[in-house]
Amino acid sequence: SPSQSPSIARSSVPSPSPSGSPSSTPSVDPSSMPSQTPSALPSSVPSTSPSSTPSSTPSALPSAVPSMTPTVSPSAIPSPLPSSSPSSMPSSNPSLIPSAGPSQIPPSDLCFVSIDLQCIPSDSSEGCDRIPPLVTQCLQRPFAMSFRYNGGSCDQSFNIQPSSLFSCTDFQGGPPTMEGEESFIVATDIKGQGINYFTGFVPVGGEFFVADGGLDVEPNMNITIYRTDNTDPSNMIQTIIYHSSCSRNLFLKDRFGSVQLVVFVNDAQGTVTCFFNATYSFNIVNEGDFTATLLSLVSITNFGVFNFTDRVLDQFVGPGEQFIVEEEITIDLTVRERYTALTTITGTSPQGNICRAFNSLSFIAGNPLPPIFPTIAPTMSPTLTPQPTEDPLTTACTIASTIQCNVIAGQDRGCRNLIV
Repeated sequence: SPSQSPSIARSSVPSPSPSGSPSSTPSVDPSSMPSQTPSALPSSVPSTSPSSTPSSTPSALPSAVPSMTPTVSPSAIPSPLPSSSPSSMPSSNPSLIPSAGPSQIPPSDLCFVSIDLQCIPSDSSEGCDRIPPLVTQCLQRPFAMSFRYNGGSCDQSFNIQPSSLFSCTDFQGGPPTMEGEESFIVATDIKGQGINYFTGFVPVGGEFFVADGGLDVEPNMNITIYRTDNTDPSNMIQTIIYHSSCSRNLFLKDRFGSVQLVVFVNDAQGTVTCFFNATYSFNIVNEGDFTATLLSLVSITNFGVFNFTDRVLDQFVGPGEQFIVEEEITIDLTVRERYTALTTITGTSPQGNICRAFNSLSFIAGNPLPPIFPTIAPTMSPTLTPQPTEDPLTTACTIASTIQCNVIAGQDRGCRNLIV
């Protein structure tokens, strides 16, 4: 039987075999070395803490609950089946290569139109850039003249007639300047002969014609402007006197107060005008295989935008056919200027395919006023030379002649106004 109490000192080596029955009390201290074999049965309760290192191989079954944090790297192979729905967000960047071009329209339904623009002079000139130079000085007494009513005060007068022949006086602030506002204008002789060259309303920007039934105008003319057709002096806003016989410095574009000379007519020079008429001709051609329907025609010029859509809209042009649109323009020949036009024509094919064509035109026309015409501001004083510069157009001897027609009996009229 065991002793009643354990030995005081433990043995240095374990006993070769367990004792037949356990001791009634545990040993004071654990054995210095673990047993060579595990105990036959597991402990009745689990250990108080997990093992310090994981097991060398994974468990045979997955854990009952997911781990608290996701794995650091994805699984080695993708899932065998795709996801049941598409991703909720699009990709963050566009694709690097664009998609292939759209399908081509069948060649049989393409629309082809062309546009050609020409400027056609109203005379026999070869083109608008070859209009003959303009003579601007009146050289013989006229029997008709046209003036443009610009409105405004006497300060805008621009001519080289001496003050003894030209005068201008404003009343009540002078004539209006707003485009389209009308004034009542009266043009008469200054000798009190009762010659009335013109009487009527004229809008600012409009023109009025001065004549005396084919007779030459008097050497001096008076033009008076009123607010209304009441010609009482209290209604007067401007009065002008100028020399009209052309014997003393009368030019196209001369300004006398609010009026400006734009046309004069005499026997020697005929009709001389600042303005020249020409025609813009737009030639539209269908170069396709099917009928084209025109949609619009617009031309942007240096003197405005012309929209001719109402002239071409829904106009059918068959294959090889042409459609022409013409517009009259006015060229101011006293100003040398470049004229430009950029034109666009738009059409559609039978199945609604749009086509466009463009054309540009550019030419220079007009002539500057002659050097004799003064500048607005005076030039600097001339330089001194030993003697005057010779005029290459003047010779030592000049010969001139005139031919006149006089009625000697039967009628008190000039030859131009004879009545049969």
